[in-house]
Amino acid sequence: MADVAGDTIGHNRAVDVGLVGDVGIIARQLAASLKGLPVREPMAWLDRLRSIESAKRAKLDSEAGAGLRPVNAPRLGGGGDRCMIGEGTVEGSGGKDPRGRAV
Repeated sequence: MADVAGDTIGHNRAVDVGLVGDVGIIARQLAASLKGLPVREPMAWLDRLRSIESAKRAKLDSEAGAGLRPVNAPRLGGGGDRCMIGEGTVEGSGGKDPRGRAV
């Protein structure tokens, strides 16, 4: 973990390495120290992660506009950029409607 405020390092969870300083400078120093090292090809776990992500996206896309209830909130939120004019803020919250149904 890197932070300019040393007293925050390890505050919420244990860390293996704590670096105190400007995060941007630390990142540049770490990147410079890696120059010249061999670059590995994408690992199998990354391909698996991409496959899972694609499957989840396909599921969300198939549910869009299907009239399912309750509404698929992530999908609803994902289309906000196509229906808003100009700048705006969309805020959502979990909870229950007046009849006690999840919203």
